[in-house]
Amino acid sequence: MLLRIAQEDRKVFLLLADQGSEFLRQAFFHAQQAVEKALKAVLASRGHPVRKTHDLMELYGSLESVGLSCPLALDELDQLSPYAAMFRYDDTDIPRLDMDVARATVARTIEWASALINEHDQP
Repeated sequence: MLLRIAQEDRKVFLLLADQGSEFLRQAFFHAQQAVEKALKAVLASRGHPVRKTHDLMELYGSLESVGLSCPLALDELDQLSPYAAMFRYDDTDIPRLDMDVARATVARTIEWASALINEHDQP
């Protein structure tokens, strides 16, 4: 279920990203959500409890604790983190991500999660 939701967030991210600069903050929110849900999907597939959090750094640490390597570097996760909630509740200016980098980050994370989950589900 979490992987399916991550894929849906990716679709919304791509749709909004193609609409131009007016919706970039909302697009990046869905990019963050896609990565967050993909990481949670991998943890859940390994039987690791997944708590309600938007903290990508915490999820990174949880992956390491179960012996998995996240496909993203900490600085890549840190760039997405502000889009989890802060931009929705605050008018502060959040540095914009490079759209090509965001697209690649989301794609790489969902492909990694899909492969791990499919591999884990095979008999």
